[in-house]
Amino acid sequence: MNEYQSTYEKEINLMELLVYCLKKWRWILIAMLAMGLLAGGYKYWSISRSNQAALTVQEGETEAKEEEAKETEEEAKERQKLIENYQLVIEKSRQKLQALEDTLNNCGLMQWDASHMQMGTITFYLNVGETEQHSNALDTLIAAYRYYVTDGRLAKKLLEFDETVTLTDMSYLIGFSDNRGAASGATVAQLETDWPTQNVMVVRVYAESEEICQKYMEAAQEAVLAYGRELRTTLENHELRLLATTQTERSNDSIRDYQAQTLADYTAAFKNLQALQAELSALEAAGEAVEEAEAEKEAAPAIVSPVSGAVKFAVIGLVLGVFLAGFAVILVYIMSGKLQSVESFEEEFGMKLLGRATDAGKAKKGPIDRLVYRLEEGPYADIPYEEQLKIVAANVKAASKGLQKIMLAGTMSEAALADVCAKLKEEISEVEFSEYKQLVFCAAALEELGEYDGVLFLEKKEVSATKLIHREKELAETRNVRVIGAVAV
Repeated sequence: MNEYQSTYEKEINLMELLVYCLKKWRWILIAMLAMGLLAGGYKYWSISRSNQAALTVQEGETEAKEEEAKETEEEAKERQKLIENYQLVIEKSRQKLQALEDTLNNCGLMQWDASHMQMGTITFYLNVGETEQHSNALDTLIAAYRYYVTDGRLAKKLLEFDETVTLTDMSYLIGFSDNRGAASGATVAQLETDWPTQNVMVVRVYAESEEICQKYMEAAQEAVLAYGRELRTTLENHELRLLATTQTERSNDSIRDYQAQTLADYTAAFKNLQALQAELSALEAAGEAVEEAEAEKEAAPAIVSPVSGAVKFAVIGLVLGVFLAGFAVILVYIMSGKLQSVESFEEEFGMKLLGRATDAGKAKKGPIDRLVYRLEEGPYADIPYEEQLKIVAANVKAASKGLQKIMLAGTMSEAALADVCAKLKEEISEVEFSEYKQLVFCAAALEELGEYDGVLFLEKKEVSATKLIHREKELAETRNVRVIGAVAV
């Protein structure tokens, strides 16, 4: 690796990079316009093609839809009426389901364990005599007691002692039986008593606990006896005797059936409501589909303006073009290997920069170029080119004191630096200058180099390669020829 490669690390000046990009504004503008035109043209073509395809499809669909039958006004009204009927039925189903849900959650009967109920049995004996007339009176009295127990009057009496149970629930907790006719519960055929069984009737009450069952039995006993006293004066004179009261744990099939039926009714109502809602949704969806189909038949195809879309894409293309061109210019700046700036010339090449000269007439081709030139040159922009050459000649003269022969060398062609060489020879007449040589490319120039007291390099910005400048300096030093410095143009 060469010495300059191992000891010098070049820093990129952002201001110099910006100026370099501005100097390439024409290329950036061309890239920006090209990307904008390409993007806008592509979008215009794409939208126009899509519009044409949409029109073609619309024409085909219109012809097909004209052949389809349209829904009549009567069919629409019938569907709307059917929807209203569904909504009415669904509302009633919701109310029924809510009532059943309230029963499940709030009814005490649903919370009880029907397999472990406390059953209280109250056995009465009716004494009316033994004649046939008395036998008919017995039938009437037993029927009256049965209706009293089962029609809700006894239930109302028991509710006075327990407000936690509804009248409907209480009707499931009371039973009546006898051996003369239909009974609300089991018969009393197996009752062990010395009294005639046809004169015996039984009142049963069920409760959740022994304590409540005992209260129900006492209330039922008192109510039946009171009703008996009432019947003596209004229906038939008779004697009502209490034979026995018992309390046992039994299951209540009526309550169990009620619980099962209520739960089954709730399940059926819930499923029925779901089915009705699904049917209503399907019916409404079918109506909406018909309406959408009719709307599509009448709707015109969506045509997008190609101009507006093309303008948007053109703007995007312009911005993208700026970024792509800027990125390319930055890559060229970094990787070109050219002499882009002379601000750090001495640090980079290890030799003095004796001056620089820029022909403003060639650089200033327009207002933008003049602005960029001023940004790049700074105060030097106001110095005329001839004056810059004189300053360079003065610096070279001061640096070459004591030297008789100096070789003018560099990496450029002689024609590109002819005016600079001529000015140096004109201003420094006491020194003999050679013709402009290219040490790196000419073997004869290398052989002549040893005949000169020193060498002055002339390089051109943005053209001379930094690698070649290092190389020509190295060639001069290896031949022990003094390097006076360099001039940048």
